[in-house]
Amino acid sequence: MAISFNKKIRRNQLIFTFGIGQMIDFPDKSSLMLGGVNAWDALFSFLDSSPGANFNIDEFKIRDQRLERKLNVKHFLRPPEFRRANTWERENIPNQNIQLPYVRFPLWHYCTTCNYMEKLPLHFEKTPYCRKKCGEKKFKNILIPVRFVCICDNGHIEDFPFESWIEHKDVCKGNEDKHLKFIENERTSNIGAIKIACEKCKSSRSLNGIFNANIFEKKHKCNGKRPWLGGMNDDLSCNEGLKVTLRNSNSVFYPILKKSLFIKYDDTEIDYFIDKVINSTLADSLVRTFGFTEGDIDNKVIDMLISHYPGIINRENEVKAALKQKYNHEQGLATLPSDDDTNEETFRYEEYDSIINLKENRELVLNKHEISEYQDLIKFCFKDIILIEKLRETIAFCGFKRKTPPEDVILSNFTKQLTTASNGPQWLPAIDNHGEGIFFSFNDDLLDKWEKDANIIKRTSQIFSNYSYFRLFDNMNASFVMMHTFAHILINQLSYDSGYGSSSIRERIYFSRNPEHKMNGLLIYTTGDSEGSLGGLVSLGKPELLDNIVNNALSNSTWCSSDPICSETIEQGPEGCNKAACHNCALIAETCCENGNRLLDRNLLIHKDYGLFKKVLNL
Repeated sequence: MAISFNKKIRRNQLIFTFGIGQMIDFPDKSSLMLGGVNAWDALFSFLDSSPGANFNIDEFKIRDQRLERKLNVKHFLRPPEFRRANTWERENIPNQNIQLPYVRFPLWHYCTTCNYMEKLPLHFEKTPYCRKKCGEKKFKNILIPVRFVCICDNGHIEDFPFESWIEHKDVCKGNEDKHLKFIENERTSNIGAIKIACEKCKSSRSLNGIFNANIFEKKHKCNGKRPWLGGMNDDLSCNEGLKVTLRNSNSVFYPILKKSLFIKYDDTEIDYFIDKVINSTLADSLVRTFGFTEGDIDNKVIDMLISHYPGIINRENEVKAALKQKYNHEQGLATLPSDDDTNEETFRYEEYDSIINLKENRELVLNKHEISEYQDLIKFCFKDIILIEKLRETIAFCGFKRKTPPEDVILSNFTKQLTTASNGPQWLPAIDNHGEGIFFSFNDDLLDKWEKDANIIKRTSQIFSNYSYFRLFDNMNASFVMMHTFAHILINQLSYDSGYGSSSIRERIYFSRNPEHKMNGLLIYTTGDSEGSLGGLVSLGKPELLDNIVNNALSNSTWCSSDPICSETIEQGPEGCNKAACHNCALIAETCCENGNRLLDRNLLIHKDYGLFKKVLNL
C-alpha cells in the first residue's frame, strides 16, 4: 500500500530523475519515494471503480511493439500529470486530480530545535510535528528527514541503524529507538561533529567513520528492504554489505532506461481516421478476442467497431485491410526473439535497416540527398546522409541500480524489482516524444581499413581495458570511439548553428561487427521534450550547410583550451576511459550521451598521423 500525496512533478522527471525507488525532496521538507508498479495498479483500479472519477487509462497508454517485445510487457504508460479544473469545467475534463502513490522514506526524522528523533511509519500521511515540548508551541516544529541512508549493490535501501549505532545500557533494552537525539554542531559541518545520544541511558556516539567501509560494511549486512513496494516483498536472502551515503547522492539511484525509435509497416496510405480506429484499445481487445477467421478479420470485430465509430460505415473493406496489415506485422514481431535471446545490436539493426532503406511510416519521415551533392569531406568519410524530418522516440523506465553504475544490464533482472509480482510487471512507465534528426552512415570500407592500423589499436587498447561501464555493443573497437567522439563535437557545433541548446541534442550510435548486421551509423537528433522540434536541425543537414558545419566541428576539435595537457594525456575522465577529451572540448551533457561520457578521443579524428579525417580536413 502507498499513500497518494498531493505532490506535483513533471512527467519527464518521473522517468529520468525521480523514478520508482528514488527519494524526492519537496519544499515542505518531506522526503518521499515513488511507489512501485503494483501501487500504481491499485491506484488505477480504485479510480476506475470510483463513480464520477471520469478515469480513462487509455489516454496514458503508449504502444511500441518492438520495445514491448524487448521488455516483455503488454504496453507502456505515461505518468499521469496532475489536472485541476474549475468547478464549472470539472465534468468535462477526464483524469482529474490523479495523485501518484508515494511512501515516506527515510523513516528516521528529527527536530532541529530539541534534536528529538522519531522513526515514522512508511505510510505516514500527515505532516510530522515534534511531539516533545516543541510541539506544544503555537508554531509547531516540523520533523525533517535525516540525511543518511544505507544502500547495497542489489538495489535495496534502508534507514541508517541509529538505534544500534550506540551501545545502550540495560535500562533501554527493547526500547533502543525511543529516546534518541540527533545532535549537530552548528560551528562545523564535519560528519564527526554529529552525535547520536540516548536521552534515557545517556549513551552517545559520534557518526565519525560511518562512510568507512571497514567500520560499517563488515558489521552491518543488508536486510533486503524495498520500501517502494510498500514494505512487502523484502529480499531476505540478501546479505550484501551496506554502504552509508547521503540520501541525495548520485550513487543512490542510477536509472536504467531503454530507448526505441518507433518503426512499423508503411501506413502512409491509410486514412488518418481509420488509422485512429485500428490503433484504439477497443480494436486491440476485439482482435484478441475474436482473432482471425481463415486469415481474415472476423466480421464481429467490424460490426462492433462500427457501433463505436459510425464514421467507418461503408468503409468496412478499408478497415479490414488496415487491421490485417497491422496484426500481420505484430504477429511477425511476436515470432522474433525476446530480451533473453537478443542483444542491443539486433534491436538497433531493425532501426538501422529502416533508415538506410527508407522504410517510412507516419512516425518516421525520411529524406535522402545523394552523397554526390556534398563536398569532398562528406563524400570521403560517409556513405549516406539521411535527413529524418519526423521520428518518434519511446523511453521506458526499466529499473535502477544503486551504489555503482550498471555494468552488465540484463533488463529482466531490473524490471522485476519494480513490482511485487513474481513474473515481473505487465507494463512499465514511459514517455514518447516526436523529433527530427540527421543520420550519418560511415564508409564501411574506409573504417575497416582504418581500424586495423597498429597505431589505432595501440592507442585505444588502454581505455578499453579500463572500461567497466555496461557495453552497448559487442566487440567495440576504435571505430566506435571515433564515431562517439564525432557525435560529441558535432553536437557542440550544432548547438551554435541550430539554436538548440547542447543538452537538447542527443546521439544514438549504430555499431556492429557482426557480418549479418554490420552497422557504422550515427543519429544526431532532438525531440520535443526539451525545446521543441521545429525543423532547425534537419535544415542544417542539407548539402549547402552540412559541409561547413562538419568542417567547423572538426577544425574546432583540433584545439582545446586545456591543450597540450588534454591532447597528450594518456587517460582521463571517468575510470580513465578517455584520452584527448575533456569538458572544454568533447564532453557533453550526461543525458545526451549514451555511454556516460566514456570512450572518447578527438585525436582519432584529427591527428596528423592516424586521424580518420586527416586527408580531407581543411585546417
